[in-house]
Amino acid sequence: MAAINTMIYLSPGNLPSQMAHTTQIAKMGQALAQQVDRFELVTAGDWISLGRGTDPALQEWYGLTRPLPLVSLPVHWRRPSVFPANYRNWTYYRLASLYAYLRCPALIYTRPTTQARYLLGLGIPFLWE
Repeated sequence: MAAINTMIYLSPGNLPSQMAHTTQIAKMGQALAQQVDRFELVTAGDWISLGRGTDPALQEWYGLTRPLPLVSLPVHWRRPSVFPANYRNWTYYRLASLYAYLRCPALIYTRPTTQARYLLGLGIPFLWE
């Protein structure tokens, strides 16, 4: 069986967050990053978090032992938005799918059903949990 050398984990959750599922996302991302040569966790964010990556505060928040290769796509706004939350999710799914398509990873991992629907048409292998 061939090893996977590039992988992108697509998750619309915001990091850091007080939501319990984001701890699972961060810890799973850390475990995958240790096994895959070129790994990226792609989440939803805003323009400020776009180039930030994993800062020490995020590492401490989740108890990560090393920086996580994190990409935050700018789909949220700092001020109250006129767009409903589901619009931001749809924007994330489209933008994340395009990002993954352009990066050409060996495998994409995701959990949301909507994200899987977008990835089906791209022709890149993905794992949907």
